[in-house]
Amino acid sequence: MKVQYLIILIFFFGCNTQEHSIIYSEIKNPETDKPIQLSKKLIESNVDLRTLSLSDLRLLRNEIYARKGYIFKSTELSLHFQKFQWYKPKYEGKEIDNYLTEIDKSNIKWIVDIENYVRPTKLLEERKKSLRFVDFLEILPEIELPTNFENWTFIKKEQDIRQNKRYIALWDKYEKYSSAIGKISLPDSLFAIGMNHASDLYMYTTFFFVNSEGEELWRKQLPLSFSSTADIQGEPDLEIKDTVIERYNDVIITEDLKMIVSSWKKAIEYDSLGNFIKSEFSDTTVVTRDFY
Repeated sequence: MKVQYLIILIFFFGCNTQEHSIIYSEIKNPETDKPIQLSKKLIESNVDLRTLSLSDLRLLRNEIYARKGYIFKSTELSLHFQKFQWYKPKYEGKEIDNYLTEIDKSNIKWIVDIENYVRPTKLLEERKKSLRFVDFLEILPEIELPTNFENWTFIKKEQDIRQNKRYIALWDKYEKYSSAIGKISLPDSLFAIGMNHASDLYMYTTFFFVNSEGEELWRKQLPLSFSSTADIQGEPDLEIKDTVIERYNDVIITEDLKMIVSSWKKAIEYDSLGNFIKSEFSDTTVVTRDFY
């Protein structure tokens, strides 16, 4: 009878010890919403730590120390872990290393590796969440009026973007305007964001009219500054002549938000061997229309 009782006690305490050896973190797995188990190697588990935020990764890593009784120098961490009954601060500095198991050390190293891997991306994502379109508008230079096409150059400095993390987050979040040259502030809290486009044959600018929330209301594509077409005249023999028609536009936006477009055409004639014959300019046409 005593032997049977002893066996029952051993079985009970054995099960109880085994149950208590399983440690679950206060941090939950975002994919399953279940606490992460710290009593086994995370590198061998199915938990994708990359889905955790940087703050949760930090808390998960420090919870391993906290459960062994580490006294934190960080007030923030100390106050956080004091909320849990299991936290019994006893050890300072490197003294805690004597109480870390191989599983603890493996998990700490694995969390650090994940933190280093995801930190740049996570920091960028967290910064982007806090940024608004009005922040992006603030870093866009104001286009001084009156202005013409020749003044609309690419303003954004690559060096500034590489060195300013806030700039990086803003340009990444609002990548639609990554080639923006600047803005024109309009009445009614509206803005016209100018963007240059170019190809081998022409260059033009599109202005996106937006509100302070980043909602696009309409857009206006300005006329091409230059285009070229080749017209073949005559029969395909030695007398063939090529005429290249070049069309030009000069666009000026005035202080009262009018748009003056000056257009003219240049015809260049070549012989069949490509030798220049003559060129002629057409009369200039000036058209005034509302920019806004």
